[in-house]
Amino acid sequence: MALETGSRIGPYEIGSRIGEGGMGEVYRAKDSNLGRSVAIKVLPEAFAKDADRLARFEREAKTLASLNHPNIAQVFGLEKGSGGQATYALVMELVEGPTLADRIAGGPIAFDEAVPIAIQIAEALESAHDAGIIHRDLKPANIKVRPDGTVKVLDFGLAKALDQGSGIRDQGSANTLPPTITSPAMTQAGMILGTAAYMSPEQAKGRAVDRRADVWAFGCVFFEMLSGKRAFAGDDISDVLVSVLRDDPVWSALPPDTPPHIHALLRRCLLKDPKKRLPHIGGARLELSEAPPSEGFSTSPPSRPRRAIGLGVASGLIVGAVIAIVGTLALRPETPASPAGSIRFLVTPTAGQVFPGANGVPRFAVSPDGTHVVYESSLSGKGAQLWTRRLDAIEAQPVPGTESASDFAIGQPFFSPDGKVIAYIDESTATLRRVDARGGVVVPVCEVSGQQFGGSWNAADQILFGTTLSAGIQQVTAGGGKPAAVTSIDRSRGEQSHLFPQWLPDGRHFVYLATRTEGPGALFVGSLDGSQPKHLLDSPVQARFAPPNWLLYMRGDQLVAQALDLERFQVVGPLHTVADGVLNTSAGRSGFSVSTGGVLVYVGGRATADAEADAVWVDRSGRPVPNGGDAVPMLGFGLRLSHTGRLLAFLLGRASRDRPQLWIHDVVRRVSWSLNDATGSGFSVGAFSPDDSRIVFRGISETGGTALYEQAVSGASTPRHLLTFASTEVVGIHDVTPDARSIIYSQYRSDRTGRSLRFLSLVGEPKPQTYIDLNDVRTQAAISPDGRYMAYSTVTGDQSAQVFVQPFPDAAGGKWPVSGAGAIYPRWRSDGRELYFVDGAGRLSAVPVTRSPALELGRPAVLFELPGFARRDIGYPYDVTPDGQRFIVIRPRPQASAGLTVVVNWTAALRSDADARAPQP
Repeated sequence: MALETGSRIGPYEIGSRIGEGGMGEVYRAKDSNLGRSVAIKVLPEAFAKDADRLARFEREAKTLASLNHPNIAQVFGLEKGSGGQATYALVMELVEGPTLADRIAGGPIAFDEAVPIAIQIAEALESAHDAGIIHRDLKPANIKVRPDGTVKVLDFGLAKALDQGSGIRDQGSANTLPPTITSPAMTQAGMILGTAAYMSPEQAKGRAVDRRADVWAFGCVFFEMLSGKRAFAGDDISDVLVSVLRDDPVWSALPPDTPPHIHALLRRCLLKDPKKRLPHIGGARLELSEAPPSEGFSTSPPSRPRRAIGLGVASGLIVGAVIAIVGTLALRPETPASPAGSIRFLVTPTAGQVFPGANGVPRFAVSPDGTHVVYESSLSGKGAQLWTRRLDAIEAQPVPGTESASDFAIGQPFFSPDGKVIAYIDESTATLRRVDARGGVVVPVCEVSGQQFGGSWNAADQILFGTTLSAGIQQVTAGGGKPAAVTSIDRSRGEQSHLFPQWLPDGRHFVYLATRTEGPGALFVGSLDGSQPKHLLDSPVQARFAPPNWLLYMRGDQLVAQALDLERFQVVGPLHTVADGVLNTSAGRSGFSVSTGGVLVYVGGRATADAEADAVWVDRSGRPVPNGGDAVPMLGFGLRLSHTGRLLAFLLGRASRDRPQLWIHDVVRRVSWSLNDATGSGFSVGAFSPDDSRIVFRGISETGGTALYEQAVSGASTPRHLLTFASTEVVGIHDVTPDARSIIYSQYRSDRTGRSLRFLSLVGEPKPQTYIDLNDVRTQAAISPDGRYMAYSTVTGDQSAQVFVQPFPDAAGGKWPVSGAGAIYPRWRSDGRELYFVDGAGRLSAVPVTRSPALELGRPAVLFELPGFARRDIGYPYDVTPDGQRFIVIRPRPQASAGLTVVVNWTAALRSDADARAPQP
């Protein structure tokens, strides 16, 4: 049905009509939510009358929306219009520019222009085929070429999606655009669809089709680009189908100087027997991309360099990158082999960017071919996002689709073996995800629990990852599924977690780090066959493998390399120094990454000292308080003021240690001391008792799990054990009730179930009770000074955090929203008349609170922006004095490194003379 300009379908305002055909009418539209232009394809009215057909189409549309490739026009969603007649419309990416049919109408396309277009079409088909999706209706009218040369394949997979009924016909002229046809020769859905001139013989016969039908259509399209004529033609559809089934293309129509290998490729694509046809479109892509060009032609345009780059070529390529630091230089993959020595240069951050990452070691990885780096970072005032930096480019580029809220971080990224796809953890949803390196639709792989510490992807599309809560190293297919453990944590050896896995060349064995509850961790080689892991060496930090047989690992702040025997799985030979002063902090993570082609990238700087931040005093406008007190050195993992405001609890200690220690600072006397460290405090500053004499904190149990302890703030007594949790449970301490009878804490299991806010009675035998169930694993909570209300943050239906207030201990008496979206870290003033929180932009806000007699909340007022706003899952970045006039806030110290150091041909820089005198770990 036709739509009027200015009408609406959902949030989309309809504009002008830009096309029509058997698949429906297409309109330009405006997305009122996101302010972007989109294409709206109004589906045939038959859909609204067939519930089963519509349901099948919706399922298929979801699959199409998961396609993630820069040469495929994206599907954004399916919308239903309102009014007397049901209107269903597919919302798609609006692609400007002429169709390939428009280009061909002007005559044959020059060879050096046609090949880059064909390569991009083949890449789009290959990506979709790998996802199990076939186009089925590839033709020049479904391909657009943007002004910058980028190809977009349209209507991907819609032939199958619409293949749920009969009677869908294209009304176009048979002479200019052969129609999409139907036939009584039935497939599963009762029809065949396709455009006659580009249909494979098996389609024309009504038989089942697979990806080889797209290979045939690709051959037809490429033939037409070069010749300006269809490979199979006729006066009507019947003649065209007869030609498809009987005739060969007129090969003499191709330009006389067409290279022989192109002739051969087209013949293989257009073999009528699918069993003899080119089996995979990837073969066509490789032929076009890597076959040597004939005289007078160039099949590899400068804007699309080859991806397969060996050590010598990569070294030569990065030599160009050195020059690119002071001026732009086009890449030339044909550059001769590099000189014998190594080359070093610095990649500096983009202006205004927080780089290279959050506190501690940045999260980054170099691509397998050594041409670019991906890292997690952000621009000032914006949330975390993945960025990529080509080593021959001046500026970094964000990866579209990976944006996260300001209060979440993105887990350690890693590449697919071909470097085309990036995998990472989205900590806002605790999900392992993958995305095209150039951006696009983000595809979930699986759910994860605990903090993620590295992953690895092999050629068989198997992904390994490890987290602090996983039961060993986990394996999952890149296409998605349920992870399965491939290692088991050995508690008898004091093992706590298995982290940072990396595949070895055989695709069956892998290196990983086993952390321990006491003492340094150890590096092991594990196997998919479940055999006993092979111990390599003791090390508190991860290792990385680099071809042909190097194992790179840390010795203090020194990055070293040693040969790895890939048959016996043991390190052999002398120890070599690769680089001095490589940053390594935070539970085994180290700041280096190495490619398969001889490129090393690392973060320079010595391991972070005991303090990474300072606690400073500010007034209600955020200005420093004159003579407010000394800045307190600390780790940036949260802080807590006592009820009187005299004592400050914080964490201090090398971040490379598994468990930083809990410290107390006396604000009046200006002295600090460490509490008993027998239990370790993990990353918890705990909560003070109402009289400030004791503190409750989270520690490590004897079995490596979590436990709650209580201790005198003087440190004179040993900690009193309160409660122990399983190693698969995550616990956070939030507050102590004003009557000192209960501890407020949150708890959830590693499978992300059992999430609740609870309180532990301290009267008699400790007895846990559930206050409320939660849908969030990163809640924070604070009880009002009179003990009658609980303020807490939790994720709402739209996955944004918000602060609420409910009665305590009985939560059934009401629920008041305090903030808008993105709010976290609630805290009360000592008289209960003001409530504070941090909004989504990292600003501290205050809300007036009255009771007359019912609870009433005023309008939030922004006080100031927090410096270096901390991550939500670490700890409070602020606290407030009893009178609400001063705040103590965390101010992170500057990063130790100004950028990433790139070393090309790193093995040429190995030093062994000094290493021979140093003891091995």
